[in-house]
Amino acid sequence: MVSSICQLMVSLTNSVFLTISIVSIALPCRSVEPVQSGIESPAPTTLSGHEPRLIEINTPGSVWKDFVPTLNPYAGESLSLFWEQNSIYAVGSGTGGVLDYQFNPMLRFSGGYLESPAPSSDGDFNLVPGAGFNIGNSSALVQITMTPNENSGVGITYVKAYRAAGSPLFGGNTGTVVVNNVLNVNIPGIFTRYVTIPQMIDVIGVSGYYQFNPQFSLNIFGTYASSEYLGVLGSRPNGEIWGYGLGLYFPDPNNKGNLGGLVGGVQPYLANSSHISSSNAIIPPIIQPPVHLEAFYKYQLTDNITITPSILWISNPMQPVGTSDNVVGTIRTRFTF
Repeated sequence: MVSSICQLMVSLTNSVFLTISIVSIALPCRSVEPVQSGIESPAPTTLSGHEPRLIEINTPGSVWKDFVPTLNPYAGESLSLFWEQNSIYAVGSGTGGVLDYQFNPMLRFSGGYLESPAPSSDGDFNLVPGAGFNIGNSSALVQITMTPNENSGVGITYVKAYRAAGSPLFGGNTGTVVVNNVLNVNIPGIFTRYVTIPQMIDVIGVSGYYQFNPQFSLNIFGTYASSEYLGVLGSRPNGEIWGYGLGLYFPDPNNKGNLGGLVGGVQPYLANSSHISSSNAIIPPIIQPPVHLEAFYKYQLTDNITITPSILWISNPMQPVGTSDNVVGTIRTRFTF
C-alpha cells in the first residue's frame, strides 16, 4: 500500500503557526487499509490467513503502533497524539522484530522486541551532547487481541522496557513532563535540581472499542506502569504511572466521511512515588492528574479534502499543582491523494 497525505494545520492560540507536511508511506510487509468513519474491520490492522508472520524492523524510529493492533478504529481523527492509541504503544522504538499470529478471526497474538541507542551521560546523569552512545533503550511487547465480532474488540498488552537517562518514556508525545523527562526538568519553585536518571519499567495496558450502531461508537483504554529509577544515590526509588481515556464518536449517516468526537481522559502521570532523598525530593509530593478534554468535528468537503476544527484543554500538563492549563483551538485541513 502506498498513501500520500498533505496536511495543513493552523493553531488558534496566542501565537499562530502553520504546518504543511507531505508524507508518502510504503508498507511492503502487509496491506493495511486506512480506516474511514465507521468501523469496517475488527481492528485497524488485520492480517489475512492463520499462518504466523515474522516482521523484521530495520527502520530506526519504528514504534509498536506500526505493527500491533491498537484497537482504535478512529485513530488519527482527533488532533492530539494522546488519542491515536493507548500510550503503552509509545513505550519503545527503534529496530527489531515482531511475531504476529492470527489463530482465528477472533484471536490474535503479537509479540516483539525493539531497541534504540540512548543519549550518553556523565556521572550525574546529565546529558553530554556529542559524547557518543551509552547503554541503549530496549522494549519487549506481548499482546493478545480478541475481536468477538466486527463491531467490537479488546486487547491486553504487556511491555517490559529499559529507558536510559534522557530518554522520554512515552516518546515525549504524551504524558506529563515529569513522566517523559524522567525528572529531567528544572522548574523554579517546584523542582530544585536538574537530573536525568534511567528506569526499568513494567507496563500493562487494556484497549477496546464497541460500535453500538452506525451512528455511535465507543473507544476506551487504560495504562498502568510500575517504574524503578536506577542509579540514584545508591538507592532505587520507584513510582506508579497511570493513564486512561474514553472516546465517543458520532459518524454522520447522511454525510459519508463526516465525524464528530468527544474524548476525555488523563494523560500518563507519575503517582505514589518515593522521594529520592530528603534533600533531593525532586518528585513533587503534591500531584494532580493532568485531565485531557477534546472536541472535534471532521467535515468531508470533497473526496480528497477534509476540514476538522477542534478545541483541546489540558490541566496541569507539567503535573505539579500550580502549573498553567493549556487551551488550544485548531483547524486542520487534510488533502489526500
